[in-house]
Amino acid sequence: HKPLSQFLETTKLMTPEQRAEHLQHALDMASANDEVAEEGESRVLDREEHVNLHFVCFVNSNDEVYELDGRQPHPIKHSSATGNDLLRNTKNVIQKLIQSVSGDIRFSMLALTKADRS
Repeated sequence: HKPLSQFLETTKLMTPEQRAEHLQHALDMASANDEVAEEGESRVLDREEHVNLHFVCFVNSNDEVYELDGRQPHPIKHSSATGNDLLRNTKNVIQKLIQSVSGDIRFSMLALTKADRS
């Protein structure tokens, strides 16, 4: 955990943008990540096993909104896309997913977007 604690100490007074820039060039963090990733501690689950916590991804493709869920055998088509506004196109689907687990608050959301270089 030494690279992580060094990173946290070095960047504690930085803005989130400065931390992200620092992280992009932190070779010790990249090496630590590669080392842990290669340990192979995670057991591969059978497709039939129930998993509560996992990741899904939403994408606009060919004017359609698809959900990519590793627990499903194929992409799930949800609706026609309206432009490239992924949040607008997936908002209702995401709200239904959250409501379906009544009261569970273990959700997080991450958006990967093009950098605004203006």
